[in-house]
Amino acid sequence: MKKTNTLKIIVLIIGFVLIGLIIIANVSALKLLCLTRGQSVPKFICDHDKCTVCVTDKLNPTNINFCSKMGACSLLGGDSTSDTEAPILTVNSPVNDNIYKTKSVFFDLSANEQFTFYWKDNTVRGNNWRRVASGLTSYKLNLNLKEGFNDLTIRAMDRSGNFKESIVKFYIDSKKPIVKKTFPSKGFSSGLFEVQFSEENPKSVVLNYGNDAVGIRTMPIDLNTCTFVKSVYTCNTSVSVNDYNNQNIRYWFTIIDIGDNSVSSKILTLSVDTVAPVITNQDLINLVGKNAYFNLNISEKNFAGAYYTVTSDLRPRSKSICTKLKDGVCAKKYSFSKKGNYEIEIMVVDKAGNTNIQSASFSII
Repeated sequence: MKKTNTLKIIVLIIGFVLIGLIIIANVSALKLLCLTRGQSVPKFICDHDKCTVCVTDKLNPTNINFCSKMGACSLLGGDSTSDTEAPILTVNSPVNDNIYKTKSVFFDLSANEQFTFYWKDNTVRGNNWRRVASGLTSYKLNLNLKEGFNDLTIRAMDRSGNFKESIVKFYIDSKKPIVKKTFPSKGFSSGLFEVQFSEENPKSVVLNYGNDAVGIRTMPIDLNTCTFVKSVYTCNTSVSVNDYNNQNIRYWFTIIDIGDNSVSSKILTLSVDTVAPVITNQDLINLVGKNAYFNLNISEKNFAGAYYTVTSDLRPRSKSICTKLKDGVCAKKYSFSKKGNYEIEIMVVDKAGNTNIQSASFSII
């Protein structure tokens, strides 16, 4: 057991001696460098006003203690022959204010000398430099970036730590708008239409409506009139559909974003009724004692209902007279026990939402 431990100790001593010999053999190839903010050597970039780095003859950083007896550090590139000129950087792509349809953006960079390519996102706080490639005079490849607004600083740094920077700002819009809902979804149209959709950067919203007989029409919607709540736009518009009365129409919305991504909502078919119901008789209420007999002769093929409201009440409430016509007549009896004068409003509604409102009055003695 003692022999084994002794052997291990001897092996360790020999190892340390060999390491020391290697260090001594290479100490002449080491150098203590002074770097300023932004200067770099392989696998190290100075992010302080001044950095002291111990490097090999190939500028690879090593243990700082190996250079502890070298005295003052020297500038990157040497005192007398240091390169103080920054590379001449040309950025052909990305292009300022451009809009890209994909997150994979083409970078086309070139310089008059070999450089290391770094970039950082200026919308994020802190030192977030990313090293992409080194030892090149041009770079032509795609990089994956974030959706939306991008504000980047591109840096080209030479071997002496001199660098040139360029700022580019552009948009990425790779996602199509998403239609959430359209109205009306069925039934009749009176010319009122609505669309709800999600999209960060909408450029245009257009209503398409009509039929083959009369024609398909378009109506652009001013985005400034739309509301934006919880990442959803709601846009309303009103158009005249009188030319399509008593016909069916198709309608859909087309939404385009700033990246020219386009989406259309589902095509829906509606009936058009733009004419209000017509009440053809004059005597709408016949009073017998305390009973009021409502008797309405109505001309309307899309009849939805008739209602009355006592507008003279402190708290007026609507009550149904009928929801169906029998031979064009809507009739019902109501009793009014309280004495006094009654002001009545009668409203007839069709399925398209068109209304006809008439007034009547009577007294209970």
